[in-house]
Amino acid sequence: MRTLSLLLLSMIGGFVLGILLSEVIAILGYLVLGKAVGIKFLPVILALVAAGSVLLLRWGRTTR
Repeated sequence: MRTLSLLLLSMIGGFVLGILLSEVIAILGYLVLGKAVGIKFLPVILALVAAGSVLLLRWGRTTR
């Protein structure tokens, strides 16, 4: 149950961080290059990376 709640919280946090990072990249790209730039699906990718890292860290602690 604790792993599931950590997994959901990490996915939400990764998604929010992905949205913020995507906006910062878009703003900086517009200021520097004069056109909109960005990484497609960055929030989804960061949510999956955060969930995977939580699972790996939890697995590493339980195997010791």
